[in-house]
Amino acid sequence: MGKKPTGEQMLFGVLAYLGILVLIPLLLKKDDDFIHWHAKQGLVLLIAYVVVWVFTMIPIIGWILGPIISLVLFVFAIIAIVQVLMGNQWQLPLLGKYADKFNV
Repeated sequence: MGKKPTGEQMLFGVLAYLGILVLIPLLLKKDDDFIHWHAKQGLVLLIAYVVVWVFTMIPIIGWILGPIISLVLFVFAIIAIVQVLMGNQWQLPLLGKYADKFNV
């Protein structure tokens, strides 16, 4: 992004990566490209968390891999929040490409 985001953009961008709070920027700030871009990334991250949560219900493999994948998603969220605060549009590894498929 060429210009530094405003405080409001940073606030809503951070909310995008805090679980269900992604709905706030997704619904309230559709007209802001920076916020909307992060909201779509955050929505993909939330869906991934839900999928992993369901996956953890599978005995043995889910119990082992579920927490590891959850930790990776948590690290992605932290990195994404830092990127928001730096004014960047960082695409989530492996998952970010699906954000473009959402027309919200």
